[in-house]
Amino acid sequence: MVTNEQQMLAGELATQILSITRHLQEQKKRLKTGDISDLEMKIIRYVIEKKVPMMKDVSGHLRVTPPAISSVVEKLVKDKKVERLADTADRRMIRLQVTAKGRKGFVDRYWKQTEGIREVFAKLDEKEHLALLRMLKKISGADD
Repeated sequence: MVTNEQQMLAGELATQILSITRHLQEQKKRLKTGDISDLEMKIIRYVIEKKVPMMKDVSGHLRVTPPAISSVVEKLVKDKKVERLADTADRRMIRLQVTAKGRKGFVDRYWKQTEGIREVFAKLDEKEHLALLRMLKKISGADD
C-alpha cells in the first residue's frame, strides 16, 4: 500500500523532473545544438565508441529492432555522417562507421549540449554532481 507521504514524494519528483527537462530543452533551443537529433547522437556516439559495430549491435544497444533504427541510419548515411560497410567475414552483415562530417557534427553538438547542462546544474557542487550522476545511472540501469 502506498502511503500519502510516498504519493506526495512521487508528485514532487515528477514536478522536479519535468522542470529540469524544460530547462534542458530551453538550453538546447538557446544554444542551437545543431542538425543532429538526440537519437542520431546516441547512434553516432555508440558507433564511435564501438569502432565499426554491426547494425544489429546498435539496435540492441538502443533496445529497438533493426527495422526501427533503419530509417534513422538511412538519414545519417544520406547526410554523409555515417557510412555502411559490408562485414569482411560475412558480407550479409552491415557495419557502421562514422564519417569525418558525422564526427564533427557530433563533437560540435556534444560541446554545446554539455555547456547547456553545465549551466542548468551550476548550482550543484562536485559531490552533488557525482551523487546525481550515480542516482541517474541507477534509475536508467546504466550501472548494471
